[in-house]
Amino acid sequence: MKKYIVILLVLFISLSANCQEKPKKVTLLWDTSFSMADKELSNEMGFLNSYFKTNTNLTINLIKFSNDIILNQSFEVSNGNWVLLKKELINTVYDGASSFETLKEITVGDEILFFTDGNGFIDDFPKVFLKPVKIISSLQDSNKINLKKVAELSKGLYFDLSEKEFKKTKQNLVISMSGIVQDITGPLGGVNVVAKLSKKRVITNDKGEYSIKLPKEDMLLFSYPGKNTLRVLAKKNVIKDVLLTDGTQILDDIVIVSELKERVNTGNTLENKNKIGYSIQSIGEKDISPLDTDVKQAVKGQFSGLKIQNNTAQTRVDLSQFIGRGNNMTINGNQYGLIVLDGVPQAQSNSGGTNDVAQTGYVSPTDFINPDNIKNITYLKGLAATNKYGTRGANGVLLITTKTGTPSGRGKVKKDIELGTTPTYNEDANFLSSSLTGKPYVKALQTSKTIEEAYSNYLVQRKKYGKTSEFFMNVAIYFKNWNNPYMLKRILSNILELKEGGELETLLALVYRYEEYKMFDEANLIYQRAVKIYPENSQLYRNLALNNIERKEYKKAQQIYNIIDENGYDKVDSFSGLKKTINYEYKNLVALHKNKLKPNLIPELYTNNIKFKTRIVFEWNAFDAEFDLQIVNPQKRYFTWSHTKKAEPNRILKEKQQGFGLEEFFITSKDKGEWLFNISYLGKITGDITLPVYLKVTVFRNFGELNQTKEIKNIPLEELNNKLNILTISI
Repeated sequence: MKKYIVILLVLFISLSANCQEKPKKVTLLWDTSFSMADKELSNEMGFLNSYFKTNTNLTINLIKFSNDIILNQSFEVSNGNWVLLKKELINTVYDGASSFETLKEITVGDEILFFTDGNGFIDDFPKVFLKPVKIISSLQDSNKINLKKVAELSKGLYFDLSEKEFKKTKQNLVISMSGIVQDITGPLGGVNVVAKLSKKRVITNDKGEYSIKLPKEDMLLFSYPGKNTLRVLAKKNVIKDVLLTDGTQILDDIVIVSELKERVNTGNTLENKNKIGYSIQSIGEKDISPLDTDVKQAVKGQFSGLKIQNNTAQTRVDLSQFIGRGNNMTINGNQYGLIVLDGVPQAQSNSGGTNDVAQTGYVSPTDFINPDNIKNITYLKGLAATNKYGTRGANGVLLITTKTGTPSGRGKVKKDIELGTTPTYNEDANFLSSSLTGKPYVKALQTSKTIEEAYSNYLVQRKKYGKTSEFFMNVAIYFKNWNNPYMLKRILSNILELKEGGELETLLALVYRYEEYKMFDEANLIYQRAVKIYPENSQLYRNLALNNIERKEYKKAQQIYNIIDENGYDKVDSFSGLKKTINYEYKNLVALHKNKLKPNLIPELYTNNIKFKTRIVFEWNAFDAEFDLQIVNPQKRYFTWSHTKKAEPNRILKEKQQGFGLEEFFITSKDKGEWLFNISYLGKITGDITLPVYLKVTVFRNFGELNQTKEIKNIPLEELNNKLNILTISI
């Protein structure tokens, strides 16, 4: 077969040469990206051997490239002798992802020979060359359509040296998969294993074993009542063991329901103690005097730190005008807190922009609430108590439960439940470093004495472990210590050459790492490509705007924000899940860089600055990842925010529809002391569990001030139910 290909090449190249003047200077572009390591090198050498038999005397400008130019060197071919050039090509190390951006600036000779698979992912493939280009590819999964177009546009030729790969038998297109399905208790029998396209179905036996034949590229679905359905792409003959996760595996419903002493009254419902991390104040109907003619009088003087406006110039003083956390804490200029009646947040009064109460804004009346009908009132304050209600609750929350109404879907509150305090943190979280040191390839790398030795060791380890993005992520952490940005970029870019490199989860994991290492230009290219492939995901646009700010492309960021503000991205279902976050960030852009923006294009809403002592933003690359985030306050009391389908079904649905995975928290200057953030990973609802899940944590200090700072870190979420301390902050 190889002989047949070479004969065809000789004839084709000879005919081509007779139709045009023979070149004297040739530019040879040699793609050295990771995916090119599996090419048919002998076929490509055969092509060049035939080429130099026809073109015997040439100056060859060899350019090797992957994510950057690796080599730019000239070789002389005399009387068809290209031994030195051949030696250089054969000794090529294939590493990094293809980036074609640098090729647009090269100076070319009379002709271009371009050896590539056309699968560059860092940026778009160049569409036009100024000189005719002969594109040569020996990989079956090359981007053949684009390669042919580029060759035609340059009036060149496309040579496909992989034709023999198409002569596969039908049998080779059928693969076998087998393995064991289990959950955290062990092997799981009776699991449905269904091939999505071919509809073939088997059921695991009592030992959890399964075996199935199906077409290559089909999708296997593993489903079992009460478990999260898992999808696995069938790529090759493989033994695939599967772990099915249960969304309720951490919580014991019987204990939660029966042991009332473990639950506390939040005003509207009984809550599990480990779900609340704040000291609450509450009054019941016995604490409300028959002389209290309105709800304002019933509340007045009952709670420490709560103040109700009382100015004789005010024509109407209402409970909704209470100030809970001090008048230094303002959200959109409003100092008033939030009232939640029978689980329903009420319209907020607005303190406006003046100190004169008589001139304040809208007042939301509460005089319709009958004090005689009040069952209990609970006052929530502080970070942990108010994050449930977002920024609306940042100034404090009053929960009012009436006798005639209870929150929808919640149980009744027993009057004789004694209020308690939240649980005390027992310092049971593990440290992050343990997840990396146990990797065998990291141990092998740590024996290296020089960076050259480390790189050689990396190439050895890559042969065994380099099939997953996790490998390159962890190796990058190791190479970060060598303080060599060039090497770091190259290693990370390999992720784009993997089969999973086009998955949104993988792209986000990679771009978050780029941002942590302040490689914002590389991150920008990934965001742009991700937006093209996944235009329905709202968070990509928000992140791209922030990336442009880091690159000092302030007008580009402003343009993105304005399109979001006008709902101009047609593919996005809605930005409602991220709107408050985006509002903060647009206001931040205007406050810090207004002189670099187009002032006539700044909506009035974003001209009022917003400031926070500490702002913490959590983002996760798998939008349906489930986890418990534990927040420990300086008094060692903790609150747990659960991002699970069971605890937050509506939120999980919204995140899936709109395409985002983000939550933010705020700590004020009054919340002094040490705050801990711990996380317990519970698995993913859908998707391939082999894809890594990462949590990006961004900490802003003095948000909205000229001395604002930002720090980014990424945390791999690997072991289920392993509580990790991911962040410690001192105020």
